[in-house]
This record gives sequence, structure tokens and C-alpha cells, in this order.
Amino acid sequence: MDGQPDIQAGELREALDRAAIREVQLRYATGLDRRDFAMVRACFTEDAQASYNGRALDPGVDAVVAYVRAVEALRSTMHSVTNVVADLADGSAEVETTTVAYLVRDDGNGAQTIIIRGLRYRDRMVRRDGTWLIQHRVHAPEWMHEVAGQPV
Repeated sequence: MDGQPDIQAGELREALDRAAIREVQLRYATGLDRRDFAMVRACFTEDAQASYNGRALDPGVDAVVAYVRAVEALRSTMHSVTNVVADLADGSAEVETTTVAYLVRDDGNGAQTIIIRGLRYRDRMVRRDGTWLIQHRVHAPEWMHEVAGQPV
């Protein structure tokens, strides 16, 4: 032994899968904040199903992207992905991700409102051609607070 830990192939695969799953969650949040809907789209399977705020969307990734484009009406957003917990099975995972979203809304007269939301995503993810993707998403707000914003 050269002092290095003995890492089994299965443990390495699991660690790589967990990192890849977290990366998908980060890319989704980054895509929303950048208004990069191609990046958002790349996080989902073509046949994705989702529900946001208790509303079931039509099947397919196009419906997901169309729905999340609502962020374009906001001055800016910043999604901070916090916990990502994944229960892995052969090529799939049940994933729960918590996120704090900071949303800045202009009233059109120079005043801003900052909306802070605690979100929970419950996802079924699948590995397709070596890439982890969201196949089913439930977006559930847990709490929300609004405050007056300061101009930057």
C-alpha cells in the first residue's frame, strides 16, 4: 500500500453520479439566472413531466422551458442551490434539492420588490447515454418573503 485509500469502482461510480446530478441542478439554476433557456432545456429529457407551484404542465421539455421563461419578466434572479440529496438506483435517482431564489421585480416606476423564496425540487433523474437528466420534476415553494429593494 502506498498510503492511498482503496476506492472501489462502485464507490467511484456513485461519487461521480452524485457530482453529475448536482451539476445538473446547478446548470438549471444558472440557466434561469442567465436567461439561457438552451442550458435549462439541456437539464431535462425530451419527454419530461413537471409540475410548478402545484400546476401540472403539459408533457415534454418544451412545456417546461415555456413555463420557466416567466423569469424574463423579472429584472434579475439569483438561484442559490443548497442541499442536493440523491437516492441512486440502476441508472436512475430520486433527488431532492433545496434552493433559495432571489427575484427582483420592477414596478415600472423605479421601485423594486425583492422576493425571496425557499424552494424544494423533487426530481426523478435518469442517466441517458452517460448524462444525468431530469425526467420528472415537482417544484414546491416552501416559503416566501417580499421586501422593498434598493436601486443598484
